[in-house]
Amino acid sequence: MKKSLGSGEVGWRAAAPIWANFMRSYVTENEGVTIPEDIVRLPIDPETGLLSYEPVFYEYFKEGNHPKDYSSLPVKIHQPKVLMEDFN
Repeated sequence: MKKSLGSGEVGWRAAAPIWANFMRSYVTENEGVTIPEDIVRLPIDPETGLLSYEPVFYEYFKEGNHPKDYSSLPVKIHQPKVLMEDFN
């Protein structure tokens, strides 16, 4: 049986503040987390999934299992307004 989330509410809008609160507390509690030596952090073009010259989006990969080619597209940043407001 489907239940309404309320007038004008949709899943992502209702879930975003909950997720932001969880991530804020998780990051605060886990600042000392050590990344294993065989994990690398690389800038990725979110459009293509390839390496990016512009470091605006990062992903973690197991060493040797990451993209080798660089994207030739300019990076487009898609940031949902509701998520950015929740982090401020």
